[in-house]
Amino acid sequence: MKDLNYYLKLPYTLKIEQDTDYDGSEYFIAKYEELDGLALRNLKLETIDLIGFLKCKCQICVKRIIL
Repeated sequence: MKDLNYYLKLPYTLKIEQDTDYDGSEYFIAKYEELDGLALRNLKLETIDLIGFLKCKCQICVKRIIL
């Protein structure tokens, strides 16, 4: 059975987009194209925890496979 480390080592395509909110403030959206269903939104690009985000997404995938 494949574990979390297996999924963390796979190559993923990170996509980061910049957008403007209704009040005119800018924010960033980060998502891994191969792991759809969840995106991370933050006001500052440098505060987005991409490694933590990837671990969370992979943990979800592992749990879906096990259950």
